[in-house]
Amino acid sequence: YLPPMWTLGYHQCRWGWKTLDKVKNVVDSLERADFPLDAVWSDIDHKQDYREFTVDNVTYKGLDKFVDRLHEMGMHWVPIVNQGIACNLSDPYYRKGEEMNAFVRSAYTKKTLIGRTWVG
Repeated sequence: YLPPMWTLGYHQCRWGWKTLDKVKNVVDSLERADFPLDAVWSDIDHKQDYREFTVDNVTYKGLDKFVDRLHEMGMHWVPIVNQGIACNLSDPYYRKGEEMNAFVRSAYTKKTLIGRTWVG
């Protein structure tokens, strides 16, 4: 098995790109230098309050158009998804996970197992 060729190419990723403009500047700089780029990864900075399956529409406004531009250039965008869902009843993903019985539960108490992760 050989993975898709783009996955074997050059990828650029960094935690700390607080805005989409910063990511665009990195891509533009590499393009100006004629440096081959196959994929751009966004760490947790692109998320709203670091919550999974969200995008900060203030600091990453226009992400959809940026991803379209990458695709037009033959590149890919990879969002980093972490293992944790916030244990918060106001979080729709937590509520849905509980509804679906999707979380790991204790074999003894049958309660959802809760751990800590540094992102939230």
